[in-house]
Amino acid sequence: MKITWNDEWSVGIKEIDDQHKQFIELINNIYEAIEKGDFEKECCVSLDYFANYALYHLSTEEDYFEKFDYDKKEEHIVEHNNYRKEIGKWAASCPSSENRMQLLKEAADFSTTWMIAHILGSDRQYIKCFQENGVE
Repeated sequence: MKITWNDEWSVGIKEIDDQHKQFIELINNIYEAIEKGDFEKECCVSLDYFANYALYHLSTEEDYFEKFDYDKKEEHIVEHNNYRKEIGKWAASCPSSENRMQLLKEAADFSTTWMIAHILGSDRQYIKCFQENGVE
């Protein structure tokens, strides 16, 4: 099920919001691959690219945590690491999977649910810290 950016998910920080929007676009690319039935090459490429982008985005947040000595960085990074572990398993198993459609759907559904909950929960907690340090 493709998703559309909701302004309620905004953290009010352009760089992070833009990355979250890109994250959604990449999830939607996976859903499109599923809809097309393209499970041979394109789907694993989409999932791999998505996983790498997720790592890039999580690292962006973590760089700010370090730079600003964010007081909840440890617990936030644990959440990121749990996500990295899950998406990494799906990306690594895609090329050899016998049921790529199911694997992709699980990865996209998990990522959608995780991302929205994470933005509305943990990401909201760093907004004040980031803004106090001049990130807009």
